[in-house]
Amino acid sequence: NTLVHYSKAFEYQWKIIPPDYIKILGVLELMSKVYQKLGLAFIEKALFWCQTCNTIYSKLLDMRQIPLKDQAKLLLMDGYISEFIEQSSFLTSKIVLQFIDTAVLYDKKNDREQVCNYTQKAEEILNQYTGKKNILYLRQCYLLLGFAFGLTENFDQAIFYYEKSLEQLCDDYNDIGQTYTFLGQIYFKKQNYEMAISKLNTALRFLHDSILINHKQLSLAYSFTATCYFNIKDYMNAWIYTQKGINHELLSDSVNYETRAMLLISCAINFALLKPWDHVQQLDHHLMTIDICQNHVDESQLQFTYIQTGFLYLKKDEYENALIYFNKALEHSTDPGEVYTWIARLYMINGKLIEAFKYTKKAIDSRFHVTIRDFQEISYLYTIIGDIYYRFGQYKTAFKYYKRAFYTLELYQSNRNNRYYMDIYEKIGRIFYEYDQLTSARDYCSKARAISDIIGEDESRPVNVYITMGLIECKDEHYYSALDYFGHAFEILTNKSYSVHPEYKLLYNYIGYVYFKLGQTEIAMKNYQETLSMHSNCSNHPKLAQVHKNIGLIYEKDKHDYPLALLSYKRALKLLPSTKHPHYILYKSLIITLELKLKNISK
Repeated sequence: NTLVHYSKAFEYQWKIIPPDYIKILGVLELMSKVYQKLGLAFIEKALFWCQTCNTIYSKLLDMRQIPLKDQAKLLLMDGYISEFIEQSSFLTSKIVLQFIDTAVLYDKKNDREQVCNYTQKAEEILNQYTGKKNILYLRQCYLLLGFAFGLTENFDQAIFYYEKSLEQLCDDYNDIGQTYTFLGQIYFKKQNYEMAISKLNTALRFLHDSILINHKQLSLAYSFTATCYFNIKDYMNAWIYTQKGINHELLSDSVNYETRAMLLISCAINFALLKPWDHVQQLDHHLMTIDICQNHVDESQLQFTYIQTGFLYLKKDEYENALIYFNKALEHSTDPGEVYTWIARLYMINGKLIEAFKYTKKAIDSRFHVTIRDFQEISYLYTIIGDIYYRFGQYKTAFKYYKRAFYTLELYQSNRNNRYYMDIYEKIGRIFYEYDQLTSARDYCSKARAISDIIGEDESRPVNVYITMGLIECKDEHYYSALDYFGHAFEILTNKSYSVHPEYKLLYNYIGYVYFKLGQTEIAMKNYQETLSMHSNCSNHPKLAQVHKNIGLIYEKDKHDYPLALLSYKRALKLLPSTKHPHYILYKSLIITLELKLKNISK
């Protein structure tokens, strides 16, 4: 009904001779605003009426003189006679604001050229003003010009006009606070985080001092400040400011659950970076997010939150709870392949290799049934398949999948200085290690380490590289070198809190075996027991077979406690995932030999 009335008003005004341009422009602006409020589906309609308005403005600009009828109306608005557009405070401000409005509409259409065009036109009109007093709505003109230049990524001009707007008198502290927030956002985009924080803290002071507190604006300013602190790796302040943002979002009149979810997730991420070892409080953050937002946010946010919650349960070795949340993520999944990968990782960690294989295959199938294939992710999934075959002792098949991962990665990533290439080189090195081809094993580990040195340990996380190099040195009887490599791996794991790293718990076993070889069996046993205690939630994990075998060696060779040694060997044999595993014959022979020894002793 509103649009019908405006259309009739426009038709009526247009028929009047001479036209009443001031009234026509007013109606056109109102029609454009109504269509804008109707949403993106009506953007073309909004633009049409904006352009009609702009055409009339252009016509007025081309006139030698403003029509007398309009001059009379402008006299009331300007307070003085304006013969030309450039002299009218009212019309100049209206044209500037209208051109900026048009630029914003083109931004919604991603038409960068027209955004720049209308922003520059608005600036030109403002600079051509020659009236007798300040332009009407001057502060608003400066503010919106700053916003428009921000859209064009002309950040220096955006800052210039925001600063100009702050020079204008204003007794609304919320308005001033919002302007400082915009300034902070521009400095953030310029990656000048220190200046952004300074401007945002000024915004917060004005917003808090306002007579009427605007909790929405405060929440926005706090969350932006938190993001700045996050980017300079000040996770304490990032966490504190995000919490304050959440508090003000909860106090706001209108409920925006997506914003609340985003803030709660950010709070959890900041806390995880601040205290990576405190899984309990991290979990509390995610459970709070689910409790508040699970019925109100989109599927992708829910999937992310459920995955992160499952991951935290995984860190706590609560595998059943982790699986519950991964399955919930699957129910709300916009990307099932990602969830399948997480479930596969869970089963790898708790030693259920058949289940891990099944979900990895599902993840691969999912990645191939999409329009745009992520070959880096597919390559990673092939390495998981390779790892599963490695655990089964099928080293040739594992090697085949590692090579497939390598060739798949080449389709996506030509730069070899990449963490994924590093991982594949290490895994191939481990295969050569199993076949006692130590020279080739070293060569591949050296390639992996070279990549790590180039991209840095923070990005590469070369834990497996150091472990494999340690195993090679141990097999070559260079035990102290082996300990150095294992120590470096342990240092990375503990410093970065990679508690769910697949090798984290088994590293104690490798260290223990070196000490066994050095004759320090008490230290060795202590490390073996540490490995077992860390696997209390998955005591049937296939990789524990070698731990029980190593414990058996101490009981047999050092303590001469043959019954306990025999129990350990039998436990090791039972944990092997297959009778075709290369270690099966070794463990079986240890049992047979010890049983014969016990028979001879009993005689």
